[in-house]
Amino acid sequence: GDLDYMAAYQLIVEPIGQRFKPDLVIIACGFDAARGDPLGEMQLTPACYYHLTARISANIQSRMTIVLEGGYNHSNVAKCSEAVVSALLGDSVPLIKAEDSLNPNTIKALKKVMRAQRRLWDCFDSPAHRVCLTGHLRVADLHLSKHRNLLKKHALERSQTLRWGRTLPPSSHKAESGYHKDRKRKGKVLAMDLMNQGKASGAHGSSNNNKRKKSKKRKLAHIAEYSGAEVKDWHHSKWKAQHLAQGR
Repeated sequence: GDLDYMAAYQLIVEPIGQRFKPDLVIIACGFDAARGDPLGEMQLTPACYYHLTARISANIQSRMTIVLEGGYNHSNVAKCSEAVVSALLGDSVPLIKAEDSLNPNTIKALKKVMRAQRRLWDCFDSPAHRVCLTGHLRVADLHLSKHRNLLKKHALERSQTLRWGRTLPPSSHKAESGYHKDRKRKGKVLAMDLMNQGKASGAHGSSNNNKRKKSKKRKLAHIAEYSGAEVKDWHHSKWKAQHLAQGR
């Protein structure tokens, strides 16, 4: 599921990618690992695809070419493709549920891969790597909430770069958020003022409404008398009353 894939990425792919420092990342993006695919039979969610894409962009290389690969459930392909594009655009970061534990087979596979890759790469020395080599890796050792906060910062910078061509200083972030909050507050105050005005004018408006109703009744009575038809519903619109008077 999501946690197993995130562990494999964080412990194997990301350290090697950071050490290699590629100029371009080409991703064969297959969605046959998504939950509900008839062939892959894995349990990945669109949120996991978002996190994988965003972390490659934030921690390895932002220049990426993503090529659509497998995926045999049209609904899954649509949702996961949307998640990948959202990560590239810097949209809001979804939450990966960390309720389940890691699959024991995942930990065994990661141990084998790390032991084989340590001959070529000296980048498996973090606390999570050491815990994994002991065979007691837990979800808490991945610190997913910390990485999610970093992705939020990266998403904000990426969205600003796409919109303004550069990242804005932190002071502008506060001013922008304060501006939107002030707009919401003013909107609420304005709505309350309008409601209060409506209540205050209710007494005066009721008398005016009664006068309008009486005037409308008199007009409809004249129309009925002129046309010879009986008008029972005094709530007919003016258009209907005119057509009634003309015999239509």
